[in-house]
Amino acid sequence: PEPKVVLASVPDLECGYSRDLLLQWCNKPNNSIILTSRSAPGTISRDFIQNSQMKKLWLKVKKRVPLERDELEAYRRKEKEQEELEKAARSK
Repeated sequence: PEPKVVLASVPDLECGYSRDLLLQWCNKPNNSIILTSRSAPGTISRDFIQNSQMKKLWLKVKKRVPLERDELEAYRRKEKEQEELEKAARSK
């Protein structure tokens, strides 16, 4: 409930803690983002700079999920087949 300040070490807001905090806090209208430097084109923070009146931002959030049972076994089979193909290609 109290105000907070976060200095992000990655100014693009594309990865790390800055990205995590953006995802956690962006849906609360009382929160603000202060960008202290320009970032690379095509990044989230550059979008904020170029569209300062932006009200909505669509983000694709990818998460790693541990494979279990059948999925894990299928992945291991596929990896082994790929290794065998690579060995065969090198031996030719």
